[in-house]
Amino acid sequence: MATPKWIAIQNNTFLKWVNAELREDNLDQVTDLQSSFKTGVNLIKLLEHCIEKKCPGRWKNAPKGKLQEIDNLNTAFKFMADNDVKLINIAATDVHDGNLKLILGMIWTLISTFSIVAKLSKLGSEKKSAKQLLLQWVNSKTQPEKTVENFKQDWNDGSALLLLTNAVGNDVYGDSWEPISSGGSVAETMQQCMTAADEKLVVSAVITVEDLMNPECDEHSVMTYVAIFCDAHKPKPKSAAVQASEAVAALNLGAGNAADADAAAKAKADADAKEKADADAADAKAKAEADAKAKAEAEA
Repeated sequence: MATPKWIAIQNNTFLKWVNAELREDNLDQVTDLQSSFKTGVNLIKLLEHCIEKKCPGRWKNAPKGKLQEIDNLNTAFKFMADNDVKLINIAATDVHDGNLKLILGMIWTLISTFSIVAKLSKLGSEKKSAKQLLLQWVNSKTQPEKTVENFKQDWNDGSALLLLTNAVGNDVYGDSWEPISSGGSVAETMQQCMTAADEKLVVSAVITVEDLMNPECDEHSVMTYVAIFCDAHKPKPKSAAVQASEAVAALNLGAGNAADADAAAKAKADADAKEKADADAADAKAKAEADAKAKAEAEA
């Protein structure tokens, strides 16, 4: 029996969301949701990132056998319960057995709890659902041009995404934001928005243009992507070492000029040396300050 389209879209979207979250802490990426949480290790690491504190329970980073894997998962479930993550009709054994529908429900609970409610509940004193909160926030960006009423068909034609991207872009960059126009096809306009959001606003494209245009796309997938706009910001400047490394790659990929490649490699080495020297200087300064403080306390 073929997997319903909405499940396939949600699976792909949630997998990209999980990896975007793990990437923020430089953690290993997961390959699929059905099996990657089986040992409990990846789930605990994801929870520590979302909850922003270490899991207090005892768990094994390299569990041996089913019993230790289930123990890890039980620790993860207790960690969620202790931090007001309310799961319904799912147990550690369901995750271990790879029940995809229930795992998707668990991931959605994390998304709605930490990416939406925790960030938007400050908008008002009245208690609202994740959907209500996100709709309220979106409409604060898209009105009066468009009132968004749902996270289904209102996003299929690209108009809501265009308004949201330009509004958030203006919030982040002010007058220097270059508005995206709707001159091309719906797919082209949506791709422009997603590319600009990814590159300029650090909004990961956890959903594809094709899926967002698909009438079968479920609202949880759309909400997952839209919620990332709440954290939009300018990209961090690349370090000198990264820029030099990119220059080396570009030159080696390009004309194959050995002299240019050597020059770029030297620039990278110089940048690496400068970055290390700066780090060493910062460490030395911190140590000197600590020594001075300790000496002052001893004399007192």
